Amino acid sequence: MTLAFDRQVANIYYTMKYMGEGLGPADRLLLIKNLAGKTGGLWDFKNRPQSPFHSLNMGTYGKYRNMTMSPDDFGNYGFGVALQALDINVHMAAFVAGLFPNSVRTWWNIGGGFDEIKDTRMIKTGYRSVWFLNE
Repeated sequence: MTLAFDRQVANIYYTMKYMGEGLGPADRLLLIKNLAGKTGGLWDFKNRPQSPFHSLNMGTYGKYRNMTMSPDDFGNYGFGVALQALDINVHMAAFVAGLFPNSVRTWWNIGGGFDEIKDTRMIKTGYRSVWFLNE
Protein backbone atom coordinates (compact mmCIF):
# COMPACT_ATOMS: atom_id res chain seq x y z
CA MET A 1 0.00 0.00 0.00
CA THR A 2 2.87 2.39 0.76
CA LEU A 3 4.31 2.27 -2.76
CA ALA A 4 0.88 2.83 -4.31
CA PHE A 5 0.15 5.81 -2.09
CA ASP A 6 3.67 7.23 -2.54
CA ARG A 7 2.92 7.32 -6.27
CA GLN A 8 -0.46 8.92 -5.64
CA VAL A 9 1.06 11.57 -3.35
CA ALA A 10 3.75 12.43 -5.90
CA ASN A 11 1.06 12.64 -8.59
CA ILE A 12 -1.02 15.01 -6.45
CA TYR A 13 1.96 17.18 -5.60
CA TYR A 14 3.38 17.58 -9.09
CA THR A 15 -0.02 17.94 -10.76
CA MET A 16 -1.06 20.69 -8.35
CA LYS A 17 2.33 22.39 -8.69
CA TYR A 18 1.96 22.42 -12.49
CA MET A 19 -1.72 23.41 -12.60
CA GLY A 20 -1.32 26.09 -9.94
CA GLU A 21 1.60 27.85 -11.58
CA GLY A 22 0.75 31.48 -12.22
CA LEU A 23 -2.61 31.35 -10.42
CA GLY A 24 -3.56 33.80 -7.70
CA PRO A 25 -4.55 32.62 -4.21
CA ALA A 26 -8.31 32.48 -4.88
CA ASP A 27 -7.86 30.49 -8.08
CA ARG A 28 -5.49 28.07 -6.33
CA LEU A 29 -8.10 27.45 -3.62
CA LEU A 30 -10.74 26.76 -6.29
CA LEU A 31 -8.37 24.35 -8.02
CA ILE A 32 -7.84 22.44 -4.76
CA LYS A 33 -11.55 22.42 -4.00
CA ASN A 34 -12.36 20.90 -7.40
CA LEU A 35 -9.61 18.26 -7.44
CA ALA A 36 -9.03 17.34 -3.81
CA GLY A 37 -11.73 18.88 -1.64
CA LYS A 38 -14.97 18.14 -3.40
CA THR A 39 -17.00 14.98 -2.95
CA GLY A 40 -16.28 12.81 -5.97
CA GLY A 41 -13.30 14.97 -6.97
CA LEU A 42 -10.29 13.37 -8.63
CA TRP A 43 -8.53 12.75 -5.31
CA ASP A 44 -11.57 12.05 -3.13
CA PHE A 45 -10.40 8.57 -2.17
CA LYS A 46 -13.18 7.72 0.29
CA ASN A 47 -16.03 8.47 -2.14
CA ARG A 48 -14.63 7.05 -5.38
CA PRO A 49 -15.12 3.25 -5.50
CA GLN A 50 -12.48 2.90 -8.24
CA SER A 51 -9.82 4.32 -5.89
CA PRO A 52 -7.47 1.73 -4.37
CA PHE A 53 -7.88 3.64 -1.09
CA HIS A 54 -11.68 3.26 -1.00
CA SER A 55 -13.03 1.00 1.75
CA LEU A 56 -14.36 -1.47 -0.86
CA ASN A 57 -10.79 -2.05 -2.03
CA MET A 58 -8.69 -1.73 1.11
CA GLY A 59 -11.12 -2.50 3.92
CA THR A 60 -11.58 -0.28 6.95
CA TYR A 61 -7.90 0.55 7.41
CA GLY A 62 -4.65 0.44 5.48
CA LYS A 63 -1.01 0.96 6.49
CA TYR A 64 1.06 3.82 5.14
CA ARG A 65 4.53 4.62 6.46
CA ASN A 66 3.77 3.05 9.86
CA MET A 67 0.43 4.86 10.15
CA THR A 68 -2.90 3.06 10.28
CA MET A 69 -5.15 5.07 8.00
CA SER A 70 -8.81 4.99 7.00
CA PRO A 71 -9.96 6.01 3.51
CA ASP A 72 -10.83 9.39 5.02
CA ASP A 73 -7.26 9.73 6.31
CA PHE A 74 -5.83 9.02 2.86
CA GLY A 75 -8.04 11.76 1.45
CA ASN A 76 -7.09 14.30 4.10
CA TYR A 77 -3.41 13.47 3.72
CA GLY A 78 -3.66 14.01 -0.04
CA PHE A 79 -5.53 17.26 0.54
CA GLY A 80 -2.64 18.47 2.69
CA VAL A 81 -0.15 17.53 -0.03
CA ALA A 82 -2.18 19.47 -2.60
CA LEU A 83 -2.25 22.55 -0.39
CA GLN A 84 1.49 22.34 0.23
CA ALA A 85 2.16 22.07 -3.51
CA LEU A 86 0.40 25.39 -4.01
CA ASP A 87 2.32 27.10 -1.20
CA ILE A 88 -0.73 27.77 0.95
CA ASN A 89 0.04 28.19 4.66
CA VAL A 90 -0.64 24.99 6.63
CA HIS A 91 -2.85 26.75 9.17
CA MET A 92 -4.87 28.43 6.44
CA ALA A 93 -5.01 25.09 4.65
CA ALA A 94 -6.50 23.29 7.64
CA PHE A 95 -8.97 26.10 8.25
CA VAL A 96 -10.10 26.14 4.62
CA ALA A 97 -10.60 22.36 4.63
CA GLY A 98 -13.01 22.67 7.55
CA LEU A 99 -15.15 25.12 5.62
CA PHE A 100 -16.07 22.67 2.87
CA PRO A 101 -19.74 21.68 3.06
CA ASN A 102 -19.07 17.95 3.50
CA SER A 103 -17.04 18.55 6.68
CA VAL A 104 -18.28 17.39 10.06
CA ARG A 105 -18.44 20.38 12.42
CA THR A 106 -16.44 20.29 15.65
CA TRP A 107 -17.07 23.54 17.49
CA TRP A 108 -13.83 23.55 19.50
CA ASN A 109 -11.52 23.12 16.50
CA ILE A 110 -11.46 26.77 15.47
CA GLY A 111 -8.00 26.51 13.86
CA GLY A 112 -9.24 23.65 11.69
CA GLY A 113 -12.31 25.52 10.44
CA PHE A 114 -14.41 23.47 12.88
CA ASP A 115 -13.49 20.25 11.05
CA GLU A 116 -12.84 17.09 13.05
CA ILE A 117 -9.50 17.20 14.90
CA LYS A 118 -8.34 13.92 13.32
CA ASP A 119 -8.97 15.38 9.86
CA THR A 120 -7.03 18.55 10.66
CA ARG A 121 -4.11 16.47 11.95
CA MET A 122 -4.01 14.31 8.83
CA ILE A 123 -4.17 17.38 6.55
CA LYS A 124 -1.19 18.84 8.41
CA THR A 125 0.66 15.50 8.22
CA GLY A 126 0.19 15.42 4.45
CA TYR A 127 1.15 19.07 4.18
CA ARG A 128 4.43 18.45 5.97
CA SER A 129 5.34 15.33 3.99
CA VAL A 130 7.99 16.14 1.43
CA TRP A 131 9.73 12.76 1.21
CA PHE A 132 9.39 12.66 -2.60
CA LEU A 133 11.32 15.91 -3.03
CA ASN A 134 14.41 14.38 -1.48
CA GLU A 135 14.53 11.03 -3.26
